[in-house]
Amino acid sequence: GSIVTDPCKTCRGNGLRRVKVNRSVKVPAGVDDGSQLRISGEGDHGPRGGQPGHLYVELRVKPHEKFKRVENDLVYELPLNIAQASLGMDVEIPTLEGEAVPLKLKPGVQHGDVHTIRGKGVPYLRGSGRGDLLVRTHVVTPTTLTKEQKNMLAKLADSLGTPEVPEDPSIFSRIRDAFAP
Repeated sequence: GSIVTDPCKTCRGNGLRRVKVNRSVKVPAGVDDGSQLRISGEGDHGPRGGQPGHLYVELRVKPHEKFKRVENDLVYELPLNIAQASLGMDVEIPTLEGEAVPLKLKPGVQHGDVHTIRGKGVPYLRGSGRGDLLVRTHVVTPTTLTKEQKNMLAKLADSLGTPEVPEDPSIFSRIRDAFAP
């Protein structure tokens, strides 16, 4: 080997120097936060003039303002008032592409119900197809009512009566009932 007796300040005698370069990278649809892209031949050169290695780019995906991502599915939170939830309605749901898709909500929608719109989620990274768009309903109870609204709701409450809570048998009672004669 050879010894560099007077190394330059840039490479300190190893024959390599660091430079900043800008590269355009095509990011495929469907990548998630923390995914890595490998760019072959764009890394550091090997010792003693060896081939350049790979450059790895770690991706950070910003959260979306309307959707929450769960793997390849998207979750959209749809607020409804009690009248909309009770009567049902036709609603337009936004998608990632900016178009709106129709969704028919049947009467009696409950808080937390999930409605699936197939194929409107995030594209699969490797392969064809897309995840789903999951629309989760949130029934919002009003906190302030006019006198007229209070009277209407009181009449509705009287006509509906008090709902019965269905009994959810515990695991122990189900096991007991399974072995009962």
